[in-house]
Amino acid sequence: IDVSRATVIADALNVRNQPSASGLRIASLQRGEEVFIYEDEARTVYPYNYAIINKANEKLVASTADPFSPTKQYVLEMDTTALFNSPLKITKTQTSGGGLLEFDPEITYVDKRVYYWRISPVPTGNDTYRWNMSSFVYMNGPYEGFNQSHRYQHADSKTQRINLDASGNWVYGTRENHLFIRNGVYPYAGSQDQDFSIDVNGSRPIESACVGTSLIFNVFDSITFKPWINVDGSGNNLYLSGSGSANCAPSRNRNFEFTYMTKESRKYMMNFMDSIPNGSFVVVRNIPQADSLSNLYIDTWKSDTADYGSYNSLYHRLLAAGFTQIDSFYRPRAFIFVYKKGNTDFVPKSVVSDGILDRVTLSAECITPDTLGYITSPVFGPAKSWNQVIWNGKSVETLSNDDEIVDVIGVDNSNNETVLFTLDRNTHNLDISSVDPAAYPMMKLRMRNADSVTLSPYQLTDWKIYYEPEPEGALAPNLLKSVKDTLEIGEPFKFEMAFKNVSPHPFDSMAVKLQILDKNNVAQPIVIARQKPLVSGDTIALRVNIDSKLFSDANTLYLEFNPNNDQPEQYHYNNFLYKNFYVKTDRTNPILDVTFDGVHILNKDIVSAR
Repeated sequence: IDVSRATVIADALNVRNQPSASGLRIASLQRGEEVFIYEDEARTVYPYNYAIINKANEKLVASTADPFSPTKQYVLEMDTTALFNSPLKITKTQTSGGGLLEFDPEITYVDKRVYYWRISPVPTGNDTYRWNMSSFVYMNGPYEGFNQSHRYQHADSKTQRINLDASGNWVYGTRENHLFIRNGVYPYAGSQDQDFSIDVNGSRPIESACVGTSLIFNVFDSITFKPWINVDGSGNNLYLSGSGSANCAPSRNRNFEFTYMTKESRKYMMNFMDSIPNGSFVVVRNIPQADSLSNLYIDTWKSDTADYGSYNSLYHRLLAAGFTQIDSFYRPRAFIFVYKKGNTDFVPKSVVSDGILDRVTLSAECITPDTLGYITSPVFGPAKSWNQVIWNGKSVETLSNDDEIVDVIGVDNSNNETVLFTLDRNTHNLDISSVDPAAYPMMKLRMRNADSVTLSPYQLTDWKIYYEPEPEGALAPNLLKSVKDTLEIGEPFKFEMAFKNVSPHPFDSMAVKLQILDKNNVAQPIVIARQKPLVSGDTIALRVNIDSKLFSDANTLYLEFNPNNDQPEQYHYNNFLYKNFYVKTDRTNPILDVTFDGVHILNKDIVSAR
């Protein structure tokens, strides 16, 4: 049910609220009305969603959103899959007016098996099914609580950077890494370090060169996307694979720079390209001289095949990597080339300047597998008392690199969240009975799931919280209902309504709120004494007689059991109702006919005694 307030304003622009010829003002009129809109549906009530139940033949209870819904047919389905397509599927129908709908599946639940159930009004005409679904698990034992142990239950958890695949396995997602690369011919197209730089995911760790007349390779790890470094921890050059200096400034530390002016150095570059692991992302920039005679171009590079064999040169290595514009380097010009080693899922990108005056830039989106993910359960509760947290799963590998922890998060009445406990990979069972349910009536679980080595996340199979749930009750007009739409003034307004405890747990004495919104839009409270405590399966029969003389014309009755969560409860949407009623007033003056000694007496006649 949705409740909204609509405000109607007559003469909103105050056009009529101006002095008239007689000096009178006609005031604008404003009236606010609450509008209540009921969904034409039924909702699952008990067992609660994700509940652990311990009765092997528990009935299923649903509730209509509109307690005054007319009589119609409802269909319930129960199965061991959320697809509702297995041979074990059970289908039940029931014809009822608004209120509680109880179904008996007529089976004995199997220990530790998850059941899904859903309910909908049977559609008529061109309508469609409006399903509401829940799931629960039966566990033979003393405990109740909440549980997720089936793939379709886990699908309801919130995930970040991890998800369930089509086979129900947890898999990491991917990460988008952004490169923005600048290059040009020094000093005409650029003269500052930033003119020859690489931005990596918004930062700029790589700039310029140390050698010159060279190619610079920057290699990014296939998993972490961290660039390789060519200096040691003290900043000393490593000269890896025969590369030149990389410590003329800290921004050069990630450069693998080779001059292209010697055959030996060009061979170093070929070997370096061969040594890069498959899956790595590689950026290649050239640092040419502006003077045409100061460079060696691709024709010279090609000639190295005389020593290294056919199609075996730096030119051929770059061409094979996907640098289709390599043939344009026959005169001074700057280029940028990005490729992914040994992988066809990334299309190589390149750009070449027209000459020595124009600067070139290139953007590249590089997708890498993620190594970290978070799984967060739905919120469980409210609880009358907390008991225990248990979680289980398995690693894909025998010798695992998984690093998983589980946070137990308390949720207060204002929905503020606090991490109460953190369970490491060796702690799968925790006593939480010390948690005060008044401070944290709700809880949820969150797993941090990391594996940066084999990229195979820990396979969470189940987690559960044992606790004693709060009770649940619902209006039951199909058990008791008496209310008229229209009354004569002075006629007693007899209102009757039932409220039933549909859970295994008792309510204390029940508060009830009853008020009538009268024709003047003023709420008039009707005092109702607290009702009896409500044990499991018991019903309150509320009966009230109201003097209709106090409520002429149009009125709205509002009834709420357990108002303002006087006692913690699982749901509240099925605790209250609105009902419009109309009290007719006298429209004709009464006629009094008086006779005296057989003579009709008129108004103001004087009668004397004999």
